[in-house]
Amino acid sequence: MTNNATPFGTTADGKQASLVTLTNAAGLEASFSDYGATWVSMITPDRAHQLADVLIGFDDVTGYETQPFISSVVGRYANRISQGRFTLDGIQYQLDRNEEAHHLHGGVDNLSVKMWHWQKDSAQNRVKFTCESPEGECGYPGHVKFNVTYQLTDANEMVIKYGATTDRPTHVNLTNHAYFNLGSTTNIHQHKLRLDVDRYTPVNQFLIPTGQISPIPDSLDFSALTEIGVKIRHRESLGENGLDHNLIFSDYNRRLQTQGQLVDPVSGRTLTLATSEPAIQIYTANHFDGIIGKKNSIYAQHAGLCLETQHYPDSPNQPTFPSTLLKPGEIFESTTVFRFGVIE
Repeated sequence: MTNNATPFGTTADGKQASLVTLTNAAGLEASFSDYGATWVSMITPDRAHQLADVLIGFDDVTGYETQPFISSVVGRYANRISQGRFTLDGIQYQLDRNEEAHHLHGGVDNLSVKMWHWQKDSAQNRVKFTCESPEGECGYPGHVKFNVTYQLTDANEMVIKYGATTDRPTHVNLTNHAYFNLGSTTNIHQHKLRLDVDRYTPVNQFLIPTGQISPIPDSLDFSALTEIGVKIRHRESLGENGLDHNLIFSDYNRRLQTQGQLVDPVSGRTLTLATSEPAIQIYTANHFDGIIGKKNSIYAQHAGLCLETQHYPDSPNQPTFPSTLLKPGEIFESTTVFRFGVIE
């Protein structure tokens, strides 16, 4: 293993952040920061062989501190937990409430704000990040050790593998909160998305699941390649400002399998998604309001699309949902693959 990195700025508490870069045989390039194990950039060609970064983000660590969750690893529990609490072995645990009365993406001291240790394996073209979350952090039981590995293959795949172990029963649900924009346009309305999903988890006004599992409505139907802007406008007609929904894959067997594709007809870039997770939260950057990003780019509403492969939100409080419980002696493992390509 060899380590090399470039400076990526200094955090508010004085820690030096680093940027680690991987490049494959085809010239694709990906960069990552130890702050939040963040996927900072993904440079891929379009149909005219022009290279561009397809990830929304910032030029140094300061942006990622001021705009939480963007392209970072989130947890201990990705997505929401109702009232920020759950009961485990007869004990009720009160977690951080960092989204009104509820718990979002692991709380205040979540994984996206940690400085991770890293090790680059040049032979395998991958970088591994590790960190620990002590007993009681953000209210969770158990001392948990986390690891995330990013590998850029010569098949133009970004392979993300997540792992965790614990010394006490606890809940774990991890994802990467990358915002994709495959073209040079200011929003992703013209992008087309296909997902192999057939159900979803309806939510209340606070985006907390009701406990139901329902068939996919027309406004969330991506069974064929569908322009995202059409679905955004449909949701807006229902009083929402975009997409922010947990969709359930129709074929889930805990093994890695292809579950969808994102296409930008303008640039020709494509992204094919495979995962071992049972569901995906699609989010269209509904809260963006003129964020200043890379090279002074302005990110307005719907500037990017999140494809957050994960377990269902609020699973610790929903016994009919797939379990997110991790016990001592078990290993949490999850894999998601983003394969980049081009259509003519």
